[in-house]
Amino acid sequence: MPYLAVVKVENKRIAKYQYFELQSDADAHVVTYGGFAVETPSSGTMNYWLVDEGAKTVTHDSVTETADNDAFTALDYSRKRKTAYDKLNQFELISDGGTIHKDAIAVIKKKYPKPE
Repeated sequence: MPYLAVVKVENKRIAKYQYFELQSDADAHVVTYGGFAVETPSSGTMNYWLVDEGAKTVTHDSVTETADNDAFTALDYSRKRKTAYDKLNQFELISDGGTIHKDAIAVIKKKYPKPE
């Protein structure tokens, strides 16, 4: 299992660290540069690792990561619509005077529906 030498923490997040394959190497790094050594959390990304300096632990905040991922996924339709809207020459479609612009927007909204 890989290890981290956590050297600096800011707002319960890892600000400076070094990755090691062996715990002995992580421990040696800590002796020289300060901090503490831990096993690298087996799940999640570093953005969702919470540090408890007193307990010298790093844990994964899976609740927040899941909520953020769900929020990102929920807006996927919006990103796809924007990409499609950007490909339209909207000023030209609007100036045609008919329903071409409105129809083009309706097609995009149908293709990328807003989740219920």
